[in-house]
Amino acid sequence: MATKEIVKKEEEVMDLALTDMDFGGVDGFSGVDSTTSSVPFIKLMQAISPELNKKKPEYVEGAQSGMFINNITKEVYGEVLRIIPVLFERVYVEWLPDRGGFVAQHSLATAKELTITEEFGKWVTAEGNDLVETYMYYFMLPDHLEDGLVALALSKSNIKAGKTLNTAVTRKFFPNTAKLAPSFTQIYRMEVVEASNDKGSWNQPTFKFDGFVKPDIAKMASEFLKSLSSGEKKADFNTLNDEEVIDREEGAAF
Repeated sequence: MATKEIVKKEEEVMDLALTDMDFGGVDGFSGVDSTTSSVPFIKLMQAISPELNKKKPEYVEGAQSGMFINNITKEVYGEVLRIIPVLFERVYVEWLPDRGGFVAQHSLATAKELTITEEFGKWVTAEGNDLVETYMYYFMLPDHLEDGLVALALSKSNIKAGKTLNTAVTRKFFPNTAKLAPSFTQIYRMEVVEASNDKGSWNQPTFKFDGFVKPDIAKMASEFLKSLSSGEKKADFNTLNDEEVIDREEGAAF
């Protein structure tokens, strides 16, 4: 433990020194854009998640049911994760039948044009693909700023949790003012509760307001928002396996 603490302190000192250096504007990865990189997704571990199975190649040491992890770096965040809401999008994700694989992401208008049947709330395309309403979130993590932007996708029964967050975010005022606080100035605690229906139980996120960010973090978040709005940054559902979207009504895990 002592060795790890020493290494961490050395890394923090190095980081401070690096931020003061002048590199002359040179960056070997300046050509990376949204087509050659992707915003990682936050995954909420379920009892059936492959990351918990030591025999699976996806196994992540230390991950347990009810914990959040980063699907790219495999970092285990634990059962509580503080988030800064930067951007929300309501999209329709097109999957091959039975979640056989990601096809495309659509707006509501496009999804309606592609839909030929709407039985029991299930939208299906002419090719037989499923169109699933999905709440897409882009967050910053105030306790993991080095991770930059991360994404969270909620669908079906878990959209209820998203609506709760949306309501809270859009109705939050700065203290003692009549000014609404932009989403990226707010911090929420994302925790886990067990939800269930007649098909079983699963872990579901909940959100609770946890204060406001400092001005420098708000500035950073506003810059991220600009990059998302321009399309410079975005999450890619191709980085998810077909079982990794929160959708327990059909037995899938995220």
